[in-house]
Amino acid sequence: HFGHDITDEDHVLEAGLGFAVKTPKGDFIGRDAVLQKKENGLDRRLVQFRLADPEPLLFHNEAIVRDGEIVGTITSGNYGHHLG
Repeated sequence: HFGHDITDEDHVLEAGLGFAVKTPKGDFIGRDAVLQKKENGLDRRLVQFRLADPEPLLFHNEAIVRDGEIVGTITSGNYGHHLG
């Protein structure tokens, strides 16, 4: 679902895809950015979560609210048939 769940503006480590980047294997485009992000830490994190109530329809850009404060936005949402 490229373009909604993840875009070229998302850092590979913030998207949870660090396992696919092998920095010890040598030089590649973006290697320095990955190493710098590892050193400096993540600014944000893309995560998956399951709603307690499966009824709401979530599509894109809805606010994620935690303890009364907006902490992020939804990139996409859909019904998980296996999860119910």
